[in-house]
Amino acid sequence: GIKNCISVYEIEENSQGLGEAKNIVQHETDSEVCTSIDVSPSGHLVACSMGDSCGVFAYRKFSSDEVKANIEKRLASEAKKKQKKTMDETIDNVGEFKMILQWTTDVPLDKNTPACQNVVKFGCRDNLMATGGDDCLVHVWEISESKDDNVSDEKQKGKKEQKWTVNRLYKLAGHSKEIRDLDFDPSGTFLASASKDQGCRMWDIKTGKLAQLLPADTASGLTYRRCKFSSSTELITLQIPNGGRGSSNIVVWKANKDGIGGVWSVSQVVAVSKGMATSFYLTKDGKYVGLAAADGSISLLDRKTFSPLRKFNDVHNLPITGLASAYCVDKNTNTAKHPLRKEYLLSGSIDRIVSVVPVQHSHLKWILLRLLLTLLLVISIFAIVSMLFPPPNEEAEAYIEKEL
Repeated sequence: GIKNCISVYEIEENSQGLGEAKNIVQHETDSEVCTSIDVSPSGHLVACSMGDSCGVFAYRKFSSDEVKANIEKRLASEAKKKQKKTMDETIDNVGEFKMILQWTTDVPLDKNTPACQNVVKFGCRDNLMATGGDDCLVHVWEISESKDDNVSDEKQKGKKEQKWTVNRLYKLAGHSKEIRDLDFDPSGTFLASASKDQGCRMWDIKTGKLAQLLPADTASGLTYRRCKFSSSTELITLQIPNGGRGSSNIVVWKANKDGIGGVWSVSQVVAVSKGMATSFYLTKDGKYVGLAAADGSISLLDRKTFSPLRKFNDVHNLPITGLASAYCVDKNTNTAKHPLRKEYLLSGSIDRIVSVVPVQHSHLKWILLRLLLTLLLVISIFAIVSMLFPPPNEEAEAYIEKEL
């Protein structure tokens, strides 16, 4: 009975130069819960996993004239109701969602096991996507667009209507427990599926066959939570304690060569959280990793070593369920020729709050701190040397020479 919605946020800088999330579009889905959401590479399509089905929306942002017309229409309506509001106080959608596809994904409708698609993910192109859920299966889909000359609306006669169809390319079986995460590699060669069964499977997209099984550290009681390709030959995974107690690890897998035939092996294992981590995200500049925890905190890690650089405590008062990043134009230093964009991490939580934290790590502070520590070290060494080897007293030396 609780209404749900899909929201679009735009990052804007406030007067203090900090990023704020502004809700610009809200599309109600009524009782259908979106358990996962992903945006296509072009930004024109939005896919949502919803229970035993999957939906794809076409997203369009309004032009400035359309936004102005919508605001004026609302103001006119409010004037009739004698509700005075200024233009700035009126919040209108600046875009719209249109459902173009919705299909069931063969999740068994069992009374003891509620149907649920846990994750949906686009590939390197708009027409390729994958879904995975409680049925332990991974589905790979292809979306097609065509033009239809048979338009029923008299006003739209002569115009071609867009028609969308979906075709299942593969039904990938092999996992024994629910699918938690999916990711395509940048070249479109592999699809990685992380499961609660303590295995991450690497699938060949061209054949639909299993390329390699990447086991979790079962000896330490760890299981997979998230997986993300950083390149076509590197997969970063998050492994968490099976019972929720213990440390969470970042495990990096690397292939010895590009493409099919390469053997994936562990190249790096780093304990990144003493408690359970819930999600991680690679920043767009490739320098940092955002790590979300069940205690509601977010840590900023160095991409190469995964060492902690900064921690934001109490970002949420309940576990964080999703993490992503977005750019915001820096108004203070932005110019037409050299636009400078700041990157921010956005976190979603079951506390129903979207939080925004800055990604940029202040290297200047670290440089100044190192210079200060170096200067203090030099002064300390000079003081110790001066105490052990005091400078000669000229008057004493002159007296000794006179006596001699």
